[in-house]
Amino acid sequence: MNKKKENSLETAVNVKKIKLDDLDNGILEELKANCKQTWRELAKKLGVSPVTIMNRTKALEKNGVINGYTARVDYNKMGFELLGLVGITAPGTVYEKIAEDLIRLPEIDSAYATTGDYDIIAVFRAKDKDEFYRTVQKLYRMAEIHTKTYFAVALKEGYFPIPGAQEFKL
Repeated sequence: MNKKKENSLETAVNVKKIKLDDLDNGILEELKANCKQTWRELAKKLGVSPVTIMNRTKALEKNGVINGYTARVDYNKMGFELLGLVGITAPGTVYEKIAEDLIRLPEIDSAYATTGDYDIIAVFRAKDKDEFYRTVQKLYRMAEIHTKTYFAVALKEGYFPIPGAQEFKL
């Protein structure tokens, strides 16, 4: 692997880790399920005081564990029924530029630096086969990359479960 790829992967891997306990994990799991819950509702579910929930939540926000609150969108109901996965191989000399260009494309839902057959896996959504095709063609036109595209049907979408959160389910 070349130096540029190593540096970007190293940056992604060497994020400062925050030590969380089971209560923190329980709060995170509950907020993932419904971030509109009040501190009182969370406290009742987790068996602690609302002040404890408030303080812990503010600490999770301050430490960057919680980076904001968002809605979970059902893209199918919005008409985005097609999901595309693109495996991208980018030569080391242009890897950083390709990665930067890729994540700026509005069509790209998410992109991941990977090891193995591809350097990057990009995910996009499309409303119909014409939009799917246009997005694929746009990616194919990016200079110096080799791609392989897959059509996908989501069997499960959601968030990764928080380890240790189950201890606080009453």
